[in-house]
Amino acid sequence: MAYNVLSIQATMYLHFWRQDRGAGFAVEVDTQVPYREAPGMAEGEWLERFMCAYAATCDSSACAYGRDWPFSFESLEPARLVEELRGGKLLKRPLPGFYLLSPSLLSGEEVSSLLHAQEAELAKHHHLLRYFRTSTGHHVLSSLCRSDWWAA
Repeated sequence: MAYNVLSIQATMYLHFWRQDRGAGFAVEVDTQVPYREAPGMAEGEWLERFMCAYAATCDSSACAYGRDWPFSFESLEPARLVEELRGGKLLKRPLPGFYLLSPSLLSGEEVSSLLHAQEAELAKHHHLLRYFRTSTGHHVLSSLCRSDWWAA
């Protein structure tokens, strides 16, 4: 993975480990990283871009980051994240948050339909949570950045 490494004056660790079914990976950041502004980027944009690139490079099925997701060396079960999205719990988690799902788990139509069905909840509590798809087709719900950098 090639990435624009910048001095963001914050602590960040990348962890990789062996698992029965392959490899696990995790990102550990200090509490200020989501609020850092890199040159030419909006607040939180660097971390959001990094998380998308990191998950895509590692061919991740699911990724979750936020106050409700403590750092762990245990894999996130993709089915848990899918069920939380389908059941509406994911949209009620505290912000900031970043959630990524592989296109092999959900179609774009299903995600759009789920978000439309939960539109009132989004408007009421999580209007800052944006949905977009990466160039690899991963579904992302994120409140880390308010810039629509992926649309460019």
